[in-house]
Amino acid sequence: MDITERAVYRGQLTKLTNSASEYLNSSDSKSDKTEDIDLIEDELVSFIERINSVLGTLRKCNDEIRPSIKLESAQKEFETIYEYEDKAANILSHLNQRLKRLRKCRDNLATSSSSSLSIERKKEHTFSSAKLPKLSLKVFSGHFHEWLPFWECFRVAVHDRTDLTGADKFNYLSNHLVGKAADTIAGFTPTNANYDSAVSLLLEQYGNVDKLVDHTMQQLMNLSRINSRHDVTKLRKLYTDIRAHTRSLTALNVPSSQYSIMLRSLILHCLPHDLVIDFHRLHPSKQDKAARSIEDENASLSVEEISSLEMAELTNDRRTRTSKVANTCKTAAGLLTTTNIAEFCCFCKSNSHLTENCKTTLSLAEKKTILKSMGYCSKCIKKGHNAKRCFNKRVKCSLCGSNHATSMRDPTYRPKAKNTTTVAPSTTTVAPATNSCGSTTTLYASALLQTEERTFVKENIVTKLQLDTHDTVKLRILPFGDSNNSEPKLFKRVRIKLRSLHSDEAIEILAIVVPEICSTAFQYVRSTELDILDLKLADTSYLNETEFEIGMLIGADIYWSIVKDDFKRITDNRHHFRMDTTRTYIDPRHVIDRIERLWVVDDITSNHHKLQVDDIIEKHIRKNGTRYEASLLWRNDECTIDNNRGGALKGLRRSLVKLSEDPEKLRQYDEIIREMISSGVAEICDEAEKTNERTYFMPHRPVYREERETIKTRVVFNASARSGGNPSLNDLLWSGPNLLPDILKMILNFRLGKHGITADIERAFLQIELAQKDRKVHRFFWILSLDDLLSIIILQMNRVTFGVTCSPFHLIGALLKHLEDESINFPETCELLKDSFYVDDLIVSVDDFEDAVKLFNETREILSRASMNIRKWKSNNEKLRQIFDTNESNNISKHKVLGLIWFMEIDTLAVDLEKLCQRISFDVVTKRTILQTLASVYDPLGMLSPFVIKMKLIFQEAWKQSLAWDEILPASMLHEWKKSVSEIHLLRALTISRYVFDSPHQVEKQLHIFADASPKAYGSVAYIRSRNLDETIRISFLYAKSRLAPIRDKRITLPKMELCADLEAARMRCYLIEKLRVKFDSIYLWTDSKITLYWIRSSKFQKDVFVYNRV
Repeated sequence: MDITERAVYRGQLTKLTNSASEYLNSSDSKSDKTEDIDLIEDELVSFIERINSVLGTLRKCNDEIRPSIKLESAQKEFETIYEYEDKAANILSHLNQRLKRLRKCRDNLATSSSSSLSIERKKEHTFSSAKLPKLSLKVFSGHFHEWLPFWECFRVAVHDRTDLTGADKFNYLSNHLVGKAADTIAGFTPTNANYDSAVSLLLEQYGNVDKLVDHTMQQLMNLSRINSRHDVTKLRKLYTDIRAHTRSLTALNVPSSQYSIMLRSLILHCLPHDLVIDFHRLHPSKQDKAARSIEDENASLSVEEISSLEMAELTNDRRTRTSKVANTCKTAAGLLTTTNIAEFCCFCKSNSHLTENCKTTLSLAEKKTILKSMGYCSKCIKKGHNAKRCFNKRVKCSLCGSNHATSMRDPTYRPKAKNTTTVAPSTTTVAPATNSCGSTTTLYASALLQTEERTFVKENIVTKLQLDTHDTVKLRILPFGDSNNSEPKLFKRVRIKLRSLHSDEAIEILAIVVPEICSTAFQYVRSTELDILDLKLADTSYLNETEFEIGMLIGADIYWSIVKDDFKRITDNRHHFRMDTTRTYIDPRHVIDRIERLWVVDDITSNHHKLQVDDIIEKHIRKNGTRYEASLLWRNDECTIDNNRGGALKGLRRSLVKLSEDPEKLRQYDEIIREMISSGVAEICDEAEKTNERTYFMPHRPVYREERETIKTRVVFNASARSGGNPSLNDLLWSGPNLLPDILKMILNFRLGKHGITADIERAFLQIELAQKDRKVHRFFWILSLDDLLSIIILQMNRVTFGVTCSPFHLIGALLKHLEDESINFPETCELLKDSFYVDDLIVSVDDFEDAVKLFNETREILSRASMNIRKWKSNNEKLRQIFDTNESNNISKHKVLGLIWFMEIDTLAVDLEKLCQRISFDVVTKRTILQTLASVYDPLGMLSPFVIKMKLIFQEAWKQSLAWDEILPASMLHEWKKSVSEIHLLRALTISRYVFDSPHQVEKQLHIFADASPKAYGSVAYIRSRNLDETIRISFLYAKSRLAPIRDKRITLPKMELCADLEAARMRCYLIEKLRVKFDSIYLWTDSKITLYWIRSSKFQKDVFVYNRV
C-alpha cells in the first residue's frame, strides 16, 4: 500500500466519524419507544463495525509505510497518525456508551407496564419545569471509603454525558479532586485523550475491588471497643459503622458468607463484657440446646448461664490477649492467617507462651541472632521483614513503653519508678529560656516551681526543636482543688540541656512533655524603674509586654541550680523581687551541631567552628606523595549500601542509545573516558572479583557546554541514583561543614584592587585522590570498544568525583590544608589565596603590578606542589595578560566573575540579563511567572534594585488580592507589569566600575550609607568617597539593598519604616567594616527622618516595643 491509498482510508475514516457524531446528536430524542431503540441500536452497531474495519485497514497502511518515513518529517507524521487514532477512539467510546444506555433503557421498558410508563412520563414532564436546587458534586481526597459515593455521583452527572467533551470532563474531574487523588492525575493536561487515561488511572488506583474490600475489612477490624453498655452514643456509632461497612461489602458483591463468621467475632470484641454475656444467653450454642432437651428446665437454665459466662470470658480473654500481642494485620486475609506469628516461643521452644512474653535470661544480642536465623523481625517478632523495615507502631513494651516486644527489652535496662504523682502546676517567678536557631533567637519563658521535683515543657516547643523521646512516665495532673480520681496517663520525657548565655555553665535535665502549662498573664517591671535602681534584667525581650507564653515549668529538683540565694525587693509591689539567676537557653544535645552550623555561616571567624573544621579536615584529608588523598564522610561507618548495578546498566543503555544518534559525540565521549583510564583518573576492575565490601555503581551521562573555552563535553556521574527504594550513595554521605566563602565579600574585595585577576584550577576535583577503601563505591560501566557496544567493562574512579555529596568539601578542604602548609614558604600569597578561592575559581585583586606578577608566579608554584595546574588567567591589565599568556584564549573582552559580567578592556561590571530576558513575559502574566522572573535575577551588589523593587511590589499586590498562581493579572496590574519590564533595554547599558578608586594611593577614604523608606518599601545604599593626592574626589557605588514593607501590619507607620531602613543601614555598616580589606578614615550614615533620629537618641526611655527592639 502507498501513501495515496492511505489518504483514501483517512478520508473514509473522517467521513464515518463525522456521520457517527451527527447521528449521536440527532438521535438523542428518538429513544422513547422500543422500536425506536432497536432501530438506533442497529445503526450504532453498524457505525462501530464500519469504523473498526476502516481503522484496522488504516493501521496496516501505517505499519507498511512506517519504515519509509524520513527522520526530519517523522515527528509530524506520527502526530498525524495519533490524531486519527485519537479521533476514532473518541467516537467509538461515545458509540459504545450510547449503545450500553440504550440496551439498559430497553430492559427497563420491557419490564414496565405501558400505563405506569405513561404516568411516569407525565410526572417527569410535569416536574421538568420546576426549579430545583443545584446538586453539588462530591469531592474526592484519596480515601478509599469516599471513592464509591464520589464515582457514582460523578459518573451520572459528568462521565456518562455525551454533550461534554473529554477536556470539559477532565476539568470537572480535576476540580473535584484534592490531596492524594489530585496528585494521581497531576501530570495530565486537560485534553480529550488524557481524560480517559486519567479515569483509567483513578479506577486502577481506587476502583480496584480487591483494594476496596481490603480497606473495608480493615475498617471493620479497627472498630473501637466500648466499655459500658450505658454509653448509648458509642453503641449507636458502632451499629452505624458496622451497617455502613457491610453495605459497602454488599455493593462490592462480596457474599456475606465470606465474612459473617469473622464479623461476629469482631462485634463481640467491641461490645461490653455484660452485653456479650447477654448475647450468649440469648443465642446458646447447639450443645446447650441439646442439654436443655435432656435435663429439666432449672438445670438447663444453669447450663445456659454458665455457658454464656464461659463464652463471654473466652471472648474477653481473646480481646485481652490480642491487645497485648501486636496485631498489625493490614488485611482481612492477614487477620485470618497466623503463619506470620510464631505459635511457639522462639527462644525456649515452649508452646505454653508466645515469644513476646518469654522471660528467658538470654542476652539481647542472642535473642536477635535467634530471630534473625528464623527470619523473624526483632521488634514485632513477625516474619517477612527485619527491624529496619518494621513500621509496626502498635508494638509496645509493657515494661518501658518503647516500640518493641516485651521480651526484646534489654535485660540490663532498669526502668524508672512508676509511682503515680499528682501535680498541681503553679508558678512563683519568671525567667527566660532561649533557643538559638541559626542567626535568629527564639525565646521561651520558663516558670520556676518549688513545690514539685519535676520539670515540664510544652509540646509545641518539643516539636519545634525536634527532641527525641528519652522515656515515659505515668502521671495524674490535676489543678488545685480538683479531686477527680481519673486514671494516670503516660507522658513522654525529653532530655534538654540548659546553658548559660554568658559562661560555660550548663545543666542537663529531664522534662515531661505536656500540651499546655498555663495561660496566665505576667507583668514585668517597667524599664524606668530598672534605670532608677541601676538593675539589669536577665532578659529584656519581654520588656513592657503584658502577656507571653510559658514554655517550661522548672521543678524544685533543679530550682536552686538556677536561682541563687540573693533576693532583693525592687519596688513597693511585694511581688517584684530581684533574683540572681543563671541565664539559660534551651540547647538540645542532638541539634547542637545543626544550630552551630546555622549561626557559623554568618560568623566564619568563630574559633570553635575553625577547630571543628580543622579536626574534620585532618581526619579525612591527608597528603599522599605529591597529591592529596580524601576519604568519604560516611554518616555511619558500618552502614550497608545497595550496589545499584541494575540502575547503572539501564542508565548506560539509555546513554548509548542517545549517543548512537550522533556517532561523533559517541566518539568524543569514548575518548574522554579512555583518557581518564590512561591518566589514572579511573581504572578497569576485574569483573570476576568477589568481595564482601560495599560497592556502588554510578550512572553517568555526557553534558555539553558549548560556551566553555576549554572542555566542552564532560562526564557527569549521578551518585544520587537509587534502586528498589534503597538509599543512594549520597544519602549515606555527609556533605561536611560548609567551607564556601561569602560570595558578596569576594565580589566587594575584588573591586578594591587596581589589577583584577581571575583563574581556575584545571579539572580540580580529579586532582585529589580517593582513599583506596572508598573506590569500590565509585564504580561505573562502559563499553569495551566502539566496535562492540554489547561488551561491558567495569571501571572505578581513583579520584574525587564531582556529583558526590562530600566532593566540594574534599576540594576546598584540600586547598585550605595545602595553603596552610605552604604558608611557611609563601606567607603573604597563601594568606591572600585563602579568601580568594570559590571552589576552583580564583578571584583576587591587588594594587601594585609587581604584586600581581608575584601572585601569578607563586600561585602556580604553590598549587604545582599539590599536582594542580591553575590556568585561564585573566586581568584588566594588558601587560599582565601578556605575562599570563600560555597559549590560552586571553583575547576575550568579557568574562564571568561569580555570576557577574566583567568587561576587562574597560574594567566594568554588569549584571547578566540573559535569563531575565528569557523569563519576562508580556502576554500571559500570572503570579507564578512574576515569581519565576524575580528568581531569575542574580544581582548580588543590588545594582538593579530600583528595577527589581517594582516587580516585587506587583507580586506583593497579587498576593494581597489572593490571586491564584496561574490566574491572569487584572488589567491595572498587567499595565504596571508591562510598563516595568519595558525598561529592560535600559538595563543592558547599566555598568559600574569594578575598581572603586582612581589610584592605589588616597589621602582619605570615607564610607557613606544612605537610608530611606516609603510606605511600600525601604532600603539602603553604600558609597565610597575617596580623595586623591591631587585633591580630586571620586565617588563610587559599592552596595545596595532593598526590602518590601509588611503586608498586613497596619501599625507600621512611615517613621517606623524609616527606622527599619536605618536599621538596615546600620547592619550594612557592620558588615562592610568586617568584610572589606580596607580601613575607612570616617563612616557616615544618612537619614532624612528627624523622628527616627529622636528615637535613636532617646532609646533608654523608649516605650514602644517595635521601636525599642530596633534602636
